[in-house]
Amino acid sequence: MGVGSVVSGRSALRADAFCWHALDRAAAQGPASGVTWLKKVLGTKSAAGRIYAEVSGLVATESGNLCQGFDIRPAPDVKDDPFEDPRLSFMPEVGAVVSLAVPPSPFIAPMGGSNLAEVSALNERLHDLVTALALLGGAPRVAMHWFEYDDPDLNLLITRQRIYPFRTGSRFHRPNLDIAAASALLTQYGQLGGPTKRSIDLALDRLVSARIHLWPGDKALDGAIGLEALFGDTQGEEIGYRIRLRAALFMEDDPGRRATLRAMVGKFYGIRSKVAHGRVSSSAAGKGDDDAVISAGLDLVQRAAVKVCQRGAIPDWGDFEISSKPPEPKGSP
Repeated sequence: MGVGSVVSGRSALRADAFCWHALDRAAAQGPASGVTWLKKVLGTKSAAGRIYAEVSGLVATESGNLCQGFDIRPAPDVKDDPFEDPRLSFMPEVGAVVSLAVPPSPFIAPMGGSNLAEVSALNERLHDLVTALALLGGAPRVAMHWFEYDDPDLNLLITRQRIYPFRTGSRFHRPNLDIAAASALLTQYGQLGGPTKRSIDLALDRLVSARIHLWPGDKALDGAIGLEALFGDTQGEEIGYRIRLRAALFMEDDPGRRATLRAMVGKFYGIRSKVAHGRVSSSAAGKGDDDAVISAGLDLVQRAAVKVCQRGAIPDWGDFEISSKPPEPKGSP
């Protein structure tokens, strides 16, 4: 991070960059300009900025605000990005740039900001919000992130941290992001708390991981964790049965659709069990209709996570199973 990196070893590096920047400015624009810049930087006591991240796994076609302090814009062309390295062409294609506002924090030249805890928390929130975009589809992941002060004169040494995902399946999951829909869902997501938020975060993280896996068996394993995060509980017995039942009751009202969904979840868990217990290899798990079943299972994780966000909380499944009212039979008054 550019802000908050007052760490042994980096302080000297920042001081060197600070001095060279002052000399370069004086050489290019004259001593007066260099002195003016130096006085401004040394006199700055606090500064605001933004954490930026390039995101793969989705495409932004317009700019907009997704929720408080969290913005998105289309990704620049590689030729317009001076940080892009052509040797990294294997990286999943970046489809958007997101940013999160960082409120004013202490600024100490030449080292920059010093509030490590605050920036760390904001970094975590940025990653959570990017993962939450999976509510709208795709496999959003941070490919690179960095910090910039709002005042460019304070950007003494900007570092970008690139994350190298060795599984590049996310290049096949790049839906165009609907700004209005994303804003509505992220607002609902932001209102979650406690166990529900932890469950949603786990389910979405496993969903993204499943979608970037290359082998269908790995997709099923991660997808099953996502379903358990949403429909599971502390009771370990008959987990497959409980998830089939709860998913059908929670997602559908029509008896026929409930039966269909329950059967699909049963097949999905069957694939997961065969892979988990070594009865079939992960690469061979998608034979026949299994690939469609795995896709339907991952789609269920996404749809269920959206419904929980809209509802505001995961139900108490014990009460839900008892109180869930079956639909009236067709033709009833």
